[in-house]
Amino acid sequence: MRLGAAPQKAGACLLPALACAMAKAAPGAAEWPAWTLGRQLAVRGTEDLSQRRLFAQSKRPREKDVGNELAVAIPEGVVCEYRYPNLLVMGPLGDKETNLEIFEHLGIRLSEDGKSLSFTSYTPETTYSFARGPKWRTQKVFQRLNQVARLVERDFRGVTAGYRKDLELRGLGFKWALQAEADGVEVLTMNIGFSHEVRYAFPPEVKCTVVAPTELYLESCDLDKLGRTAKDLTKLPRRDVYKGKGIFEKGFTPRLKEAKRK
Repeated sequence: MRLGAAPQKAGACLLPALACAMAKAAPGAAEWPAWTLGRQLAVRGTEDLSQRRLFAQSKRPREKDVGNELAVAIPEGVVCEYRYPNLLVMGPLGDKETNLEIFEHLGIRLSEDGKSLSFTSYTPETTYSFARGPKWRTQKVFQRLNQVARLVERDFRGVTAGYRKDLELRGLGFKWALQAEADGVEVLTMNIGFSHEVRYAFPPEVKCTVVAPTELYLESCDLDKLGRTAKDLTKLPRRDVYKGKGIFEKGFTPRLKEAKRK
């Protein structure tokens, strides 16, 4: 090798020979890049590579992702009203209003007989949604259609059957009692290890029923507010990782630490 000459790759001298062999194996292969010829010849031998897709094409919308329409049946006794961007669902157990602003790229249509809600995409040129925020831009239209359909079905179940969470109080001397204030607000008074009673006022959408001094259950047609209320109650007592005292959902087993020994 001459001094000052740039070093050559070991396989560089083989590329012309590979190109000739590939040209004989597959018509039109001489137009492909040399590195592709070498790789495909080494992997696939002398197969007819002209019938295979060798290059990754740009992602195109699939038929199941574009222009789809999902319909959700409305149960008996439930009335729906859509006033952008809120969907109002009225049933025997109460009313539920859901903000659908993040689904602004989807079309919502109520059937003439009032028995079903249809959701469809009116952006057939692209596979991806264009709702506000970068979090939603990476999700496909079909996934978003399923998401809004499940959200509406959850509201239908809330106003017809309702949701329930059972809570229990664990700890020596811990107890609670439910009181009704003059304005009709239900307040739960608790003895949970503090020098004073702890009071918690429930939102109007959540109904509390005390079964025993250490057991109660919450009911609501709004699953979000029900879960938030239960979470707020479980955070009220001090955290005890040794004896497992506190407020928990019924059947929950907390992870305890072993007591330190001298």
